[in-house]
Amino acid sequence: MAPGSLAEQLRARRDQLGQDGGRKTSLRKNPMNGEDMGRKKKNRKKNGPKSSDPTSHPPTLEAKKKKKRKRKRKKDNDACASTRPQPTRPTPSTCPKKKIRGSALQQRMRERLQGAHFRWLNEKLYTCKGNEAFEYFQSNPSLFEKYHQGFAKQAESWSFNPLDEMISAVRKHPRWVVADFGCGEARLAASVSNTVHSFDLVAGNPRVTPCDMANVPLPSKSIDLAIFCLSLMGTNTSDFIKEAHRCLKSNGLLKI
Repeated sequence: MAPGSLAEQLRARRDQLGQDGGRKTSLRKNPMNGEDMGRKKKNRKKNGPKSSDPTSHPPTLEAKKKKKRKRKRKKDNDACASTRPQPTRPTPSTCPKKKIRGSALQQRMRERLQGAHFRWLNEKLYTCKGNEAFEYFQSNPSLFEKYHQGFAKQAESWSFNPLDEMISAVRKHPRWVVADFGCGEARLAASVSNTVHSFDLVAGNPRVTPCDMANVPLPSKSIDLAIFCLSLMGTNTSDFIKEAHRCLKSNGLLKI
């Protein structure tokens, strides 16, 4: 190619660029085929990068339909998910109560502990004087309640309860005045029509008068029957007997 012709081409190209509004486009040409490199680069950006795979082909009509169906299914699934009612979390009131594994074992252990506590309190009553026991349980009335709960639990397994025998004996003499020493919950007084004076270390109910069994608030020779039902407990039981003798009439009866 002659140099003159190349200069003419450059001038013609410059004039063309001036007519296009001064757009800047590279004038470099491929030395292999003379193609305009700037225009080729611009077209590549517009049409996207050329695939490196020479065997690649544009997607077929079937592939386009398959992709369209896939998008439609996804859209339908999203629509169903938005209209489907959401599961509600159960509240504590509606939740079913689960059985705690080992609850039976816990209950047995609790009962054994209660039994051990009862035996400890029982031992204390047997190893102290009446006035000491009175002061101790007056300062700890809840312990006396636990003692009687343990006593009632033990009595459930008995084949015979001596208190039932005492109640039957009192019912035969409805006019007798009775003193129940160590009455507990005063079941004897609640079971008969007699006048019954119920004494114990703590007042478990209104029928019970709390006091030391060696010093009850009764006048001398005022009762017909004195009862100690499973209540001669302490290191000074002889003082309890003397107090019952003081309260009994000359022909009174003592039942132990």
